[in-house]
Amino acid sequence: MNRVIKELMNQAGTDSSGKWMGVEHAEKFAELIVRKCISEVAMMGVVHYENPDISWAVNLIIGNLKETFELDKLKEKNI
Repeated sequence: MNRVIKELMNQAGTDSSGKWMGVEHAEKFAELIVRKCISEVAMMGVVHYENPDISWAVNLIIGNLKETFELDKLKEKNI
């Protein structure tokens, strides 16, 4: 299994066997995956491109991901 996936599973409160301790752990795991993806998109935009159009696109993608997966709502639940 991928090292990053194992780390995210541990952060979500379960072990890397995939045996969930509850739905809240699955939600947290999903949130962590989305946040990791957002982080990677942001880093690619910052590190590899200084073009304002690409920066705009990166910010749009990040905003859409946050909205699609309702990350603000998850944060309010204190997951």
